[in-house]
Amino acid sequence: MNITKKNKAFTLVELIVVITILAVLATIAFISFQWYAASSRDSVRLADMKSMEKVNAIFKQTTGKYPIPNDNTSITYSWSTAWMQWVFWQNSYWDMISMSNVPTDPLTQLPYAYSVTNTRQEYQMATVLENTVSLNLNSQTYAWDQVANVYVKWDYNGKIIKVRKDTTDYILWVPSIIASDINDVRLETILTNQKLVYKWYSNLPASYSWSIYDSNPVNGFLFPTDPNQVILFEWDIDNLENSLSARVDFLDNLQTNYSGSIIAWEWNIAEILAVDSSSNKGSNYVATVLNNNLNTKIAVVEVEKKLTLEDIKILVEEATVMVNNLSIIAGNNLLSSASPSPTVELSDGPLYIHYGFPLIVNETNTYWRRLIDIGTDFKITNLNWVWLIYETALESMVLSTGTCAITFRNSTGINIAPEITLHPCL
Repeated sequence: MNITKKNKAFTLVELIVVITILAVLATIAFISFQWYAASSRDSVRLADMKSMEKVNAIFKQTTGKYPIPNDNTSITYSWSTAWMQWVFWQNSYWDMISMSNVPTDPLTQLPYAYSVTNTRQEYQMATVLENTVSLNLNSQTYAWDQVANVYVKWDYNGKIIKVRKDTTDYILWVPSIIASDINDVRLETILTNQKLVYKWYSNLPASYSWSIYDSNPVNGFLFPTDPNQVILFEWDIDNLENSLSARVDFLDNLQTNYSGSIIAWEWNIAEILAVDSSSNKGSNYVATVLNNNLNTKIAVVEVEKKLTLEDIKILVEEATVMVNNLSIIAGNNLLSSASPSPTVELSDGPLYIHYGFPLIVNETNTYWRRLIDIGTDFKITNLNWVWLIYETALESMVLSTGTCAITFRNSTGINIAPEITLHPCL
């Protein structure tokens, strides 16, 4: 009997399936490789920024000023230099031996963007990050297949810069000293065309114009289109030092500008908006800003110390211990239904105590305000059965970010402390 052997082979369908699987695996591997490569380059960039920051600090400690950007361009306001901008390169630190090689971007091989104010007392430097999770950034700019997120590092105050023309001092509200387009060097034009570079937004520094990245996306950092709006003060700066009313006007202008900006939500900006410009605190705030950034010598008036969130957290913890003790003294130390339900009388109304810690049935705000005496600068809100304590002026930011607040979760068991957590500002 002859037995015919059959040759086994892949069918066309099987081949297609195998090829498809291999293609999918190859795609996944390629994407993973790209992700890791981008993350690796981002790590180099962040390390380079730290090295440049150290070199800058050594340079200033040695010379009293920060280095000038290489091949810099002067950005002007009313024809006077506001800042100098281009890149961090050999001429930026000339005789500093702490950096043997000038760092460059690992992908583009371009030097990093760098700017310094006209006084050379403040600076900004910038790079791009390819991986959006490197710093949890959201805004991106696209060019071909390359994705970039602007990352800015600085000691620039991010609020004001002074320009002097003839005998007049101009103090301007400028949140960044890096521009994405410096073909027209007038600050008025840069502001009007929304060409400032700001952290987390999509404009990239002008020095990236010849890179694979798009340095001028359609939607940049939105800034007031009226250049006159950025003038906070125009006169002799001595007037700010000697006149309380001038400082009040200065802070009013600063608050007016920030209240209409897209960065009003940031905690340091919200802090400015919360200051009462007519009070000693307002005058002191202006004095501190000017003294720190413009080397003025305005006297600061001593004012009553304001409670901080750290102070309030301690007060809340002490108050809960007191409430627990009152409850136990009243006999409410059993979990059975026969347990008494004591009432602790306060001048603001009744407080009902449950299982050793308060279960407030009404007038919660009034009760806690009386216990910890936080005044009207702070607010207490019940959000999803958790009490939040925060500065009234920061309400919108607290409710959107969960920071700058204290959360207080009541206990439901005997001798079980409530959870009191401080969430500081980012």
